[in-house]
Amino acid sequence: MAFSDLIGQDKLKERLSQEAKSPHVASYILSGPEGFGKKSFAEEFAMALICENPGDNGACGQCKCCKYMKEGTLPDVLRLVPAESGKQIKAEAVRDVIEDIIISPQFSSRKICLVDLDHMTETLQNLLLKPTEDPPKHVIFIMTTSAYPKVISTLRSRSVNLVLLPYSDAQIAEILSDRLEGVSSDKINEAVEFSAGNPGKAISLAQDPLFSDLKDDVMDLILAVPVVSYTNILTEKLGLFTDNKDRADDILILMVRALEDILKVKVAEKNVRPDIRYEADLPRIERFISQYPNVTASTIGRSVAAVEELRSALAVNANYEASCGACLLKIKKEFDK
Repeated sequence: MAFSDLIGQDKLKERLSQEAKSPHVASYILSGPEGFGKKSFAEEFAMALICENPGDNGACGQCKCCKYMKEGTLPDVLRLVPAESGKQIKAEAVRDVIEDIIISPQFSSRKICLVDLDHMTETLQNLLLKPTEDPPKHVIFIMTTSAYPKVISTLRSRSVNLVLLPYSDAQIAEILSDRLEGVSSDKINEAVEFSAGNPGKAISLAQDPLFSDLKDDVMDLILAVPVVSYTNILTEKLGLFTDNKDRADDILILMVRALEDILKVKVAEKNVRPDIRYEADLPRIERFISQYPNVTASTIGRSVAAVEELRSALAVNANYEASCGACLLKIKKEFDK
């Protein structure tokens, strides 16, 4: 492995390469949303730091330290990660690492401690304050988190924060092609479209057989709005949200995409085929526009705004069901004008 084997994050890879050859601090935090590959970059950074011959591309991959690390047998790389998936790191594990870092490295000139902050309580994070404030000269901490603001401020102040940025569509498509076999190009394109720059989310979507069904359900909901009653909106139609609460973000993205496709068909010039995301939806969108000419470009624009208002409300933990119902009622009122 080398930095070039990791797709995307070119500026970060350049920075990590520089730091690997001449570290400026003893504590780094790699931060970014879940699914951005923080742990992969942390592992590659750790290998570059213990490598006997690091270059512009990170670790050489050939020295004994690199080989031992790839085999998982290098004692100079310590890991504070959950013993079981989804569990919190235990206090005993933190204390064991704190005792271990005092011992000189056996093979490398450095000892690296990889820390998953997302699975450490505030109390356990506090145990790392002294080691990160005054660590042995041979020790470097590489920590990862999907919730940087929740990391205790004293630990943040002692660390350099290296932020992973959203990936481009091309980078995500390349990651999917490398990671997944037997997935159609249409499925990959769909996953890229709804990934919001997050490769982990794209991988999940590409492997989710129910995502296409959810897309159809959202389009069905939007096209049914002029037909159903206000009572039905708050009962049957709201069920799409209540039954899929864990997929609220996907539903909101799909709602905006559906409204955008309706708008494209609405404003398309005569005899010009609109460039919508899902060709299979075109016939029913055309019927919808023919049946409800009062649904204008402005109507659709205000409906998109209602969805974005819902997104903002959910981001600050507003009442889920009430907020979703209010959004659907706003769209209903717009479509009924």
